[in-house]
Amino acid sequence: LSLPPDAFIFGNLGEIKPYKQLEFIVDAFNAFAAAAPDPKPLLVLAGKPGPPEYVEAIRARAGEHVRIHAEEIPDADVPLWLGAMDAAVFAFRDIWMSGSVMLALSYAVPAIAPDRGCLPEYVFEEDTGFLYEHGNAGALRDCLARAHASPLLPHLRYMCAAHAEKWTVESVAARFEQLYAALANGNEA
Repeated sequence: LSLPPDAFIFGNLGEIKPYKQLEFIVDAFNAFAAAAPDPKPLLVLAGKPGPPEYVEAIRARAGEHVRIHAEEIPDADVPLWLGAMDAAVFAFRDIWMSGSVMLALSYAVPAIAPDRGCLPEYVFEEDTGFLYEHGNAGALRDCLARAHASPLLPHLRYMCAAHAEKWTVESVAARFEQLYAALANGNEA
């Protein structure tokens, strides 16, 4: 991936589309990185490009510590990209649930996410990640700084893996089976 091995890597893996508010992430990251100690952290945005004018607008905002890889990521390369990240960063215009956040957590990558929708149901403060006030650039900048300085990253990675293990396809299917059986038998779930 041609990323410096000693840099703290913040990342966002997924489509590069306006609803993800990547410009918000880039602006907050640029403000954070300007004051961050050396070695400077990096922000990596990687994924299938959306509208070309949006991708170009993101490129125009990107500071020297932002890398943009606007290409579809093959499924086989997802572990490589997520494995390079120390923390995944998200900002959404409106969100209820995010497959990108869940994907990061399932690869033991702590998430930095807005306190919106049901994201606080699985991004737990200093346990599986960090939450910030939705739409508040200063709060995201401060959250990036907290994650960067956190001595808890090994704990967060462990808790992400533990959380993902708790919510396997099999365990969720078993819970649905119990729910449907209870409802079919006239019982409250």
